[in-house]
Amino acid sequence: MGIRWTSIAAYAFLIASLLGSSQGHAQDKPASGDKPAVPAPLVAKPGHAIGRATFSDGKPIPAFTVVCSGFVGDANRATVTAPATIAHGDAKDGTYDLEVPAGFAANLSAKTAIEYNGKPYKLELWPTDGKLSLRDGKGIGPDTRPGIVRDFVAKISGLRPGGDDKSPVLRKLAYYGARIDLGDGGIGNRRLNQDFPKDATVVVRLTPRGPLLDGSKGEPIVKRLPLADMGSNAACVLDIPIGLYDAKVAVAAADGTETPVRVRLSGGPQEWQAAVALDFPPQGPETALSGAKPAALNLQK
Repeated sequence: MGIRWTSIAAYAFLIASLLGSSQGHAQDKPASGDKPAVPAPLVAKPGHAIGRATFSDGKPIPAFTVVCSGFVGDANRATVTAPATIAHGDAKDGTYDLEVPAGFAANLSAKTAIEYNGKPYKLELWPTDGKLSLRDGKGIGPDTRPGIVRDFVAKISGLRPGGDDKSPVLRKLAYYGARIDLGDGGIGNRRLNQDFPKDATVVVRLTPRGPLLDGSKGEPIVKRLPLADMGSNAACVLDIPIGLYDAKVAVAAADGTETPVRVRLSGGPQEWQAAVALDFPPQGPETALSGAKPAALNLQK
């Protein structure tokens, strides 16, 4: 994929496409007990943006795209323009090397595509410095002439840079992980709060069905939320590491006694079940969102 530079509104974009297949990395993971060797830190290269992209276990990502944008000139802060450029990284160690024009860069981001469960997932890559932008407190990015070093890691859970985990609405989009929205019975059905005390707790248990999207081993997950939250924006389970799970739900009384409840997927089979399979399919091409679509789970005693 080529790169096109424009001089519109003080933005110029440089895209480096790294060759290689992004499919099936899970089966390429080191044997049990093996860990990738820790590579030496990269040294800045004048006039270039360089770095590495890895999975959470340190294994290199074989194919990803890096975008360096928001350039302004050295003297008068004018927009920088540059000819089309293509840079290829080393799929063996997950490095990238972008030649950038002299000036001040505002952003350096990366993304990848991974095939999982027979479906293509697009993932934003997390900058290891945790910063969404390269700009400092004065709104100025780093000088590209000495060179920029920035590493990335694939994230399937965790708070996104700049994510708002306090807002009742925005918190649903604040994480890299998947989400389950919980419905209290569904239209025309009896509500849980008609059968349980208001001080009860909803307990959601997720059991992984194999490796997660990044190839790592899944772990059982238990999430609890107040029954009183049902019917509100708070009735959800956030930041689930993207993978395949079996889900069961119970309601716990104040003394800890649990009563299993029946579940069914919204839009799925209408039979109530003791457990359901959650696959968290990828976000479709019609959206700019990355990661997995949320699951909607209805509950009934």
